[in-house]
Amino acid sequence: MTSHPLPASATAATAPAPAPVAAPPARRRPRLALCFTGGKDSTLVLHLLLHKPNLLASALGIRHARDSDHGDDRLHLPPAVLLPPNHQSTNLAPLYDFEFVALVTFHPKSPRFLAHPLGGIAAQASALHLPLRRVEVIPDPDFSAGYANAICSLDLDVLVTGDMMDVCSAFMRRAAKAAGVPLWCPLWGVDRAVAWDLVLDAMKMVPVVTCVHLPSFAKAWGDEEAAVEKRAREVVGKPVDRDALNKWLVPAAANDGGGVDLCGEMGEFHSMVVDGALFHERVELPGRAELDPQGTYIYWAGPLTRDPLAPVEKDEDGEKETKIKTESKAATGVTKSNVAQPSS
Repeated sequence: MTSHPLPASATAATAPAPAPVAAPPARRRPRLALCFTGGKDSTLVLHLLLHKPNLLASALGIRHARDSDHGDDRLHLPPAVLLPPNHQSTNLAPLYDFEFVALVTFHPKSPRFLAHPLGGIAAQASALHLPLRRVEVIPDPDFSAGYANAICSLDLDVLVTGDMMDVCSAFMRRAAKAAGVPLWCPLWGVDRAVAWDLVLDAMKMVPVVTCVHLPSFAKAWGDEEAAVEKRAREVVGKPVDRDALNKWLVPAAANDGGGVDLCGEMGEFHSMVVDGALFHERVELPGRAELDPQGTYIYWAGPLTRDPLAPVEKDEDGEKETKIKTESKAATGVTKSNVAQPSS
């Protein structure tokens, strides 16, 4: 009996269909948050991330692979926030792909910050139209462990700070390492003049001096305490523009003038930014210059010094204080977390 092969069309019809090719899993965008005090450093990093990320490479020289000759990788961009290589172009600046989670402010219980009051930080977040997460650090069993646990609670892939140098024995780096979260400091080691160029020119930021450490300026402003205090009262509450920078800060930073850090990285002075390229409205900081009880600082005291999430105090007539407009707007979008280290 002669067999007859089936037609090709019949063979194709009965052959099993090829298994569908599974789509590659969607790439999870890395979650990134910024430690935010409202000062010029953290606000500058925010502008670099969300406004002009090309300056991370062109102005700061951020490298995207660790230099084996450099023992510290804080200068380098974590690979997680770069798009995959096939999305890169050799003719373009690197592309950054991350989910910006929030501005994050860590604080102890019942905080009272002279230089960066929480009310002012909340007003800034409101003007930036960005979420602000306040995370209380509960020292259990100690502050370092509590800080690490606070970082863990944020569920991040990268934590970013505006640190330019180490002033607290690498506290933040140790806390982030204990939390298993990479810490990125884009401004680490930056030339101070370049930093001010970015603040004032590239980002059009307006930093207002909120606190001056009097002993730091004793050499530049005179040995008499009254003279130093008088000069500090003249600059606190005022913006730092080019004129102010050249008039009082650059001379004080000169070696023969006092040797303070031009960006105040040793705590010589502090600022809060009230306007800039990313701000949708200017933040008003009403107040007055006051001397702290220890006679060490002149700081800017005003309505925003009060914690916007704290109970509203009553005046002598039993009426609630009237909050100024910027403060009431600032409370919107602020979330608070309490984080405790589990007991072992």
